[in-house]
Amino acid sequence: MLFFPSSNSLSFKNDSKDVLIKNFPDGSVVTLSPQSEVSFVENDESREVILDGEAFFQVEKGIPFFVKTDNGSVSVLGTSFYVTDREDLIDVKCFTGKVKVRTGDNDFVLVKGEGVSNLVAEKYNHSSVKKYQQDKLSFDNIALSVVLEDLRINSGVTIVNLSNSNPFVSLQLEDENNLEMVSILSTISNLNYRQVGEATFELY
Repeated sequence: MLFFPSSNSLSFKNDSKDVLIKNFPDGSVVTLSPQSEVSFVENDESREVILDGEAFFQVEKGIPFFVKTDNGSVSVLGTSFYVTDREDLIDVKCFTGKVKVRTGDNDFVLVKGEGVSNLVAEKYNHSSVKKYQQDKLSFDNIALSVVLEDLRINSGVTIVNLSNSNPFVSLQLEDENNLEMVSILSTISNLNYRQVGEATFELY
């Protein structure tokens, strides 16, 4: 875990397998997922975060707060929300308050319990379950491709999806072994699986 402070800006990088919780100078709190990083800049008119990876934000009320990624942006005043930015995906879930999401040419306003992904470009409902809590890893209406990447980061298991299907799935994992995790994923995704290495599997 790296921390780079300066007067009006700072950056956090989480290179561990655990979440990293840090405070921004404005009082907002970021819970940074593994293998993710953020930078924060504040001036008299706005607060801006650049995110690479995934984070949960609890934003202190005040001047506008922006989260920018390669795939879209989120703007709020005071609220809490998840942002997942992986490769060509951005997924945002609102937990409290209201957030505005822009991805491509599309704008969405989310309230508590709503989410949106650029993969389908329409809002959906979520159960407000946080991904990391009490040694459990929860996925709530998340694209299969994102779940597979998170499992690689958190569990060291490589699961390659050879199908053309990328469904949104919901599941909670606690102490399952690799084979049990793959079996669960294949069932809820309506895909078959095979083991091709000690910690490598294929879905098809």
